[in-house]
Amino acid sequence: MGIDLAVKKALQFIKSEQQESGIFFSVAGESLNCTNELLEDFSDGESKAWTYLDQYSVFPTLLIGNALKHIKSGNESEVVLSRIDDFLLRERHKLFWVWNHFVPNHRLYKMNPYDIDSTVVALDYLQDRGKLPPKSKQRALNLLMDQINEHGLFFTFYTFRGSLNCSCRSWILFLRELRAPLSTRVFWKIVEADRRDVDGVVNINVLHYLGRFAGSDKVIKYLRQKLMEGNELQFDKWYKTTSVVYYFGSRLNHQKYAELEVVFLRWKEELIRMVRSQELSQLHDLDLALMAVSMINLDLDQKYVSPCIERLLEVQQSTGNWKKKAFYFGGPKKIMGWGSDALTTAVCIEALTKYGNKFGIN
Repeated sequence: MGIDLAVKKALQFIKSEQQESGIFFSVAGESLNCTNELLEDFSDGESKAWTYLDQYSVFPTLLIGNALKHIKSGNESEVVLSRIDDFLLRERHKLFWVWNHFVPNHRLYKMNPYDIDSTVVALDYLQDRGKLPPKSKQRALNLLMDQINEHGLFFTFYTFRGSLNCSCRSWILFLRELRAPLSTRVFWKIVEADRRDVDGVVNINVLHYLGRFAGSDKVIKYLRQKLMEGNELQFDKWYKTTSVVYYFGSRLNHQKYAELEVVFLRWKEELIRMVRSQELSQLHDLDLALMAVSMINLDLDQKYVSPCIERLLEVQQSTGNWKKKAFYFGGPKKIMGWGSDALTTAVCIEALTKYGNKFGIN
């Protein structure tokens, strides 16, 4: 099957999975120290973890939108993307243009702080879609730049951190916590997170959105130091697979940060090693797609990317989708994870689309 036909079938599946509101439901799995097969089933139908349909999380839809925005304009893709546009515009904080992981009718929405990862991924998507008004963008950027620690790194959450020296706009946003101090305290007790958390991929995504800015050297230095340690699994609390770290981090390659070239060189060597060792048949569909996108972002030769693309075309389901796997987790213990067939399929579409565009193959 050719790339164009595979993408067409996949888009039909994506369209069938999208709800009228624009959201994509995800599968959430819960177990202690979940395996990578968290969301998969045994052959007899027994689940490897307690799984349920999550109808309230915003972030999976954000990830799907950012993967699909690379498709050249077409009727099928535009219908899906337009619904995502409308959904994200409804779910934003109306004044500051920040986003929560959950929609308002989720029981944890009022406790859960707005987070920087959701926000910069949403801003990046809406800006590329031409849906981000300049004044609203500036308002969002002003608030974002208030969320920097003493080392020049971005916190993970928009939340009160004990300092009275906050900007007025931050105080306005933090009022939601002050209105419910008990439930907010309970929230921070039960989650695998802290108000002062700094996460690696979150800072990657901020840098990708902002580009060079006053103070970006501190973020770049931090990323280089951490990533050269070669322990991507400990780099971020929420993204616990190397392939996902490569996926987000490789997008910085085209922004030409000379300080990160040594990191990208190591990643290229590892990706080439995986292709040459013929490990591709053992990889999950999602990891294959993430790997292919990373190689394209890192400008690797077609001969290294092609085996991944060929494998993706081989394992596409007759229904047009690829199999689900947990994309991100609820913390280092991996007690919870989120993923879906639609999310995996969107990343596969991104891989196929970028490959076709870069190498002129359809």
